[in-house]
Amino acid sequence: MLLVTENPQAVPAVKQYEAFIEVSDKTRTPASSRAGKRKSPKDTSVMAGPITLISSLSWTEFLEQIATELEVTNDRLVVGSLRWKLQKPANSQVLGLNPKSGYSFMVRRVQERPEKIPVVTIFMDTPLKQSQTSNSLVSSFSFFFFITLSDFVAME
Repeated sequence: MLLVTENPQAVPAVKQYEAFIEVSDKTRTPASSRAGKRKSPKDTSVMAGPITLISSLSWTEFLEQIATELEVTNDRLVVGSLRWKLQKPANSQVLGLNPKSGYSFMVRRVQERPEKIPVVTIFMDTPLKQSQTSNSLVSSFSFFFFITLSDFVAME
Protein backbone atom coordinates (compact mmCIF):
# COMPACT_ATOMS: atom_id res chain seq x y z
CA MET A 1 0.00 0.00 0.00
CA LEU A 2 1.32 3.41 -1.00
CA LEU A 3 0.72 6.22 1.45
CA VAL A 4 0.72 9.74 0.01
CA THR A 5 1.53 12.54 2.41
CA GLU A 6 1.05 16.17 1.69
CA ASN A 7 4.07 18.41 1.67
CA PRO A 8 2.98 21.73 3.22
CA GLN A 9 5.89 23.54 1.53
CA ALA A 10 4.95 22.34 -1.95
CA VAL A 11 2.16 24.90 -2.42
CA PRO A 12 2.93 28.12 -0.58
CA ALA A 13 -0.02 29.79 1.10
CA VAL A 14 -0.93 33.40 0.41
CA LYS A 15 1.16 35.54 2.72
CA GLN A 16 0.64 39.10 3.82
CA TYR A 17 3.59 41.50 3.82
CA GLU A 18 4.29 45.17 4.39
CA ALA A 19 6.02 47.41 1.87
CA PHE A 20 7.65 50.79 2.19
CA ILE A 21 8.24 52.74 -1.02
CA GLU A 22 11.37 54.86 -1.31
CA VAL A 23 11.01 57.35 -4.15
CA SER A 24 14.34 58.78 -5.28
CA ASP A 25 14.56 62.12 -7.04
CA LYS A 26 18.00 62.68 -8.49
CA THR A 27 18.33 66.34 -9.38
CA ARG A 28 21.38 68.09 -10.73
CA THR A 29 22.87 70.92 -8.70
CA PRO A 30 24.34 73.92 -10.51
CA ALA A 31 27.96 73.73 -11.61
CA SER A 32 30.43 74.89 -8.99
CA SER A 33 32.70 77.81 -9.58
CA ARG A 34 35.87 75.79 -9.02
CA ALA A 35 37.77 75.27 -12.26
CA GLY A 36 34.79 73.81 -14.10
CA LYS A 37 34.19 70.98 -11.64
CA ARG A 38 30.57 69.93 -11.33
CA LYS A 39 28.85 68.79 -8.20
CA SER A 40 27.47 65.27 -8.17
CA PRO A 41 23.72 64.77 -8.47
CA LYS A 42 21.84 65.41 -5.25
CA ASP A 43 19.77 62.39 -4.19
CA THR A 44 16.67 63.27 -2.23
CA SER A 45 14.48 60.36 -1.24
CA VAL A 46 10.94 60.34 0.06
CA MET A 47 9.43 57.38 1.92
CA ALA A 48 5.82 56.27 1.49
CA GLY A 49 3.94 53.52 3.24
CA PRO A 50 3.76 51.11 4.81
CA ILE A 51 1.18 49.44 2.62
CA THR A 52 -0.15 45.97 3.27
CA LEU A 53 0.12 43.62 0.30
CA ILE A 54 -0.53 39.93 -0.27
CA SER A 55 1.63 37.50 -2.19
CA SER A 56 -1.19 36.49 -4.54
CA LEU A 57 -1.32 39.91 -6.26
CA SER A 58 -0.63 39.93 -9.98
CA TRP A 59 2.04 42.25 -11.39
CA THR A 60 -0.64 44.73 -12.54
CA GLU A 61 -2.38 44.69 -9.16
CA PHE A 62 0.98 45.23 -7.45
CA LEU A 63 1.65 48.30 -9.62
CA GLU A 64 -1.87 49.60 -8.92
CA GLN A 65 -1.22 49.37 -5.17
CA ILE A 66 2.03 51.32 -5.50
CA ALA A 67 0.41 53.95 -7.75
CA THR A 68 -2.48 54.35 -5.30
CA GLU A 69 -0.10 54.87 -2.40
CA LEU A 70 1.84 57.49 -4.39
CA GLU A 71 -1.40 59.09 -5.62
CA VAL A 72 -0.53 58.71 -9.31
CA THR A 73 -1.81 56.54 -12.15
CA ASN A 74 -0.04 53.35 -13.26
CA ASP A 75 1.23 54.91 -16.49
CA ARG A 76 3.21 57.50 -14.47
CA LEU A 77 5.34 54.86 -12.69
CA VAL A 78 8.88 54.43 -14.00
CA VAL A 79 8.62 50.64 -14.02
CA GLY A 80 12.20 50.14 -15.23
CA SER A 81 13.53 51.77 -12.06
CA LEU A 82 11.73 49.42 -9.61
CA ARG A 83 13.98 47.52 -7.21
CA TRP A 84 13.32 45.74 -3.91
CA LYS A 85 15.04 44.62 -0.73
CA LEU A 86 13.94 42.62 2.31
CA GLN A 87 14.22 44.49 5.59
CA LYS A 88 15.70 41.41 7.31
CA PRO A 89 18.51 40.58 7.09
CA ALA A 90 19.73 44.17 7.04
CA ASN A 91 22.53 43.33 4.60
CA SER A 92 20.22 41.79 1.97
CA GLN A 93 20.86 42.89 -1.60
CA VAL A 94 18.78 45.32 -3.61
CA LEU A 95 17.39 43.36 -6.56
CA GLY A 96 15.61 44.30 -9.76
CA LEU A 97 11.84 44.11 -9.94
CA ASN A 98 11.13 43.50 -13.61
CA PRO A 99 7.72 42.11 -14.52
CA LYS A 100 8.78 38.66 -15.72
CA SER A 101 11.12 37.17 -13.17
CA GLY A 102 11.91 39.83 -10.58
CA TYR A 103 8.40 40.14 -9.19
CA SER A 104 7.82 36.39 -8.92
CA PHE A 105 11.23 36.01 -7.24
CA MET A 106 10.31 38.69 -4.68
CA VAL A 107 6.99 36.96 -3.95
CA ARG A 108 8.75 33.60 -3.45
CA ARG A 109 11.24 35.20 -1.05
CA VAL A 110 8.42 36.84 0.92
CA GLN A 111 6.60 33.50 1.21
CA GLU A 112 9.76 31.80 2.45
CA ARG A 113 10.37 34.32 5.24
CA PRO A 114 9.86 33.02 8.78
CA GLU A 115 8.48 36.36 10.05
CA LYS A 116 4.74 36.53 10.46
CA ILE A 117 4.60 39.70 8.33
CA PRO A 118 7.80 40.30 6.33
CA VAL A 119 8.76 43.86 5.39
CA VAL A 120 10.00 44.84 1.93
CA THR A 121 11.35 48.17 0.72
CA ILE A 122 10.54 49.09 -2.88
CA PHE A 123 12.92 51.59 -4.48
CA MET A 124 11.94 53.62 -7.53
CA ASP A 125 12.52 56.86 -9.40
CA THR A 126 10.04 59.72 -9.14
CA PRO A 127 6.87 59.04 -11.15
CA LEU A 128 6.44 61.03 -14.34
CA LYS A 129 4.40 64.20 -14.18
CA GLN A 130 1.32 64.71 -16.35
CA SER A 131 3.15 67.24 -18.51
CA GLN A 132 6.09 64.90 -19.19
CA THR A 133 3.98 62.27 -20.91
CA SER A 134 1.47 64.57 -22.63
CA ASN A 135 4.15 66.99 -23.87
CA SER A 136 6.07 64.20 -25.56
CA LEU A 137 2.88 63.08 -27.29
CA VAL A 138 2.03 66.64 -28.35
CA SER A 139 5.55 67.33 -29.59
CA SER A 140 5.55 64.05 -31.57
CA PHE A 141 2.20 64.97 -33.11
CA SER A 142 3.39 68.53 -33.87
CA PHE A 143 6.51 67.20 -35.57
CA PHE A 144 4.44 64.75 -37.64
CA PHE A 145 1.96 67.48 -38.57
CA PHE A 146 4.80 69.85 -39.55
CA ILE A 147 6.47 67.24 -41.77
CA THR A 148 3.15 66.29 -43.40
CA LEU A 149 2.26 69.95 -43.98
CA SER A 150 5.69 70.77 -45.42
CA ASP A 151 5.47 67.76 -47.76
CA PHE A 152 2.07 68.96 -48.91
CA VAL A 153 3.39 72.49 -49.57
CA ALA A 154 6.41 71.07 -51.43
CA MET A 155 4.08 69.16 -53.79
CA GLU A 156 2.44 72.36 -55.07
